[in-house]
Amino acid sequence: DIAPESIAICLWFSYSNDEHESKLAQRIREVFPDIPVTVSSEIVREFREYPRTSTTVINAGLRPIVGSYLESVQGKIEESGVHAPFLVMQSNGGCAVATRSAQESHRLILSGPAGGAAGLVALGRQHNLDKLIGLDMGGTSTDICLIKDGKLPLKSTQIINDHTLLAPTVDIHTIGSGGGSIAYVDNTGRLKVGPMSAKAVPGPAAYMQGGTLATLTDAHVVLGTIGQQSLASGLTLSKEAAVKAVSEVAEKLGQDVVQTAIAIVSMSVAHMIRALRQVSIERGLDPRDFTLVPFGGAGPLHAGLLLRNLNLESALIPNRPGLFSADGLLSAGVRIDAAQTLLSPFSTDEISSYVAWFSEKQKELTARLIADGISSDEIEFDSVIDARYLGQGYELPVKLSSTLTNVDSLPELFHEAHRTLYGHASLDQPIEVVTLRISARGNFPKTESAEIKAGETKVVDDAVIGNQMVIFPGFLEGIETKIYQREKLLAGNVFHGPCIVHQMDSTTVVLPGQVVTVTALGDLLIKEDKS
Repeated sequence: DIAPESIAICLWFSYSNDEHESKLAQRIREVFPDIPVTVSSEIVREFREYPRTSTTVINAGLRPIVGSYLESVQGKIEESGVHAPFLVMQSNGGCAVATRSAQESHRLILSGPAGGAAGLVALGRQHNLDKLIGLDMGGTSTDICLIKDGKLPLKSTQIINDHTLLAPTVDIHTIGSGGGSIAYVDNTGRLKVGPMSAKAVPGPAAYMQGGTLATLTDAHVVLGTIGQQSLASGLTLSKEAAVKAVSEVAEKLGQDVVQTAIAIVSMSVAHMIRALRQVSIERGLDPRDFTLVPFGGAGPLHAGLLLRNLNLESALIPNRPGLFSADGLLSAGVRIDAAQTLLSPFSTDEISSYVAWFSEKQKELTARLIADGISSDEIEFDSVIDARYLGQGYELPVKLSSTLTNVDSLPELFHEAHRTLYGHASLDQPIEVVTLRISARGNFPKTESAEIKAGETKVVDDAVIGNQMVIFPGFLEGIETKIYQREKLLAGNVFHGPCIVHQMDSTTVVLPGQVVTVTALGDLLIKEDKS
């Protein structure tokens, strides 16, 4: 009498031999022909039974919901007269056709932030930069992603609400700090900012939408870095409401309103700096070798402060920072991943079998991408072997060359990867091949990025829309600050801080002693003024 909505099947060693799982799935599909059945060996052929089971159950739970939604969207698209492939963003930074996404719904869970990461790679190509740190700050959280060698960083395992997910996911570090992060004083009398958020509703006190608690946005309003120009039409900014909300926090701290607002902004920036160091310094990388890319609605607000406090070379503000993740989705291309756990000691005698698996998967994934409408000329592969020292409980990914000619160098490559991450290597220790991984990317046809109108070094008068007093953290008094309208800036314009650049989707704050150059594509390049 059971009436399941979805069924999950996961047997102990099916990642190695799927015969029993396949027979069980066939029988269940005969009994329940209209019920989606998720089979672990069809979506994840990796060991560790709990993560594999968790992933299978997550997919089974999502399939009815996601499948119904995508089917509805597909129907609406066809009704409108559009007959083209319907693609959905995945957590791995690439797209997949909707029919496959419906069957493998677990691959969509973190697809939102992945769009921004894909945008970083595209932005890096445009500016010939292969080392970027993206900081995507919205109203509730901040997502940080480090791009090295122009490639998306991927993790094979992700923990989501205490549930383990085995699926390639863009390596993004998230903290609970956003424009709506609430500032408060804890029981010990210390100032805290976040992770609680005022969200869109009721929002910051200054927005006059019912919010009464002080937020990071309210602190910026008090300091003058956010003014009425920053808001969309139809919204009114109340500095009085912001001051009132921040005053309540100030009273508990025994400080004045301005000191408290500076402390709120400084603490939020400190949270971001700590997160930026976690994805760089703690992984053996120097953040000064990277270009900072703040985006999202609130990221550019903190560009100047982050640039100075981290002693970075430059920050690059995309042309449309608030829409950057959506733009990234359009550049992502189609991506398919496959993996197979082996758990065998590395042996030169087995090299041919490793190469054979990769070669066979290249043929299989190429056929699938061509069926999805991708030209064979636009298909690229990334091949990786997860390896570890025999007896270790964790493994490291070792990237192979596109031609697979360096598989025999796996021991040397692994020792180097281990030394880079952990500071040591055991050259006489046997190495175990844990999992073979391959990713196939079908790139969209490249389009030329639109350049904005060129101008002189001097900014045209029309681009200056006013002045306002702004108090910057680190400065004792307010400073008369120029306000620019970004849409009126021209390629080649150069101007100095302090200044604020307003646009429809974000606000960029430039500190005293910093200089901005408008690039040919309309991006803002911020550096410390050393002239």
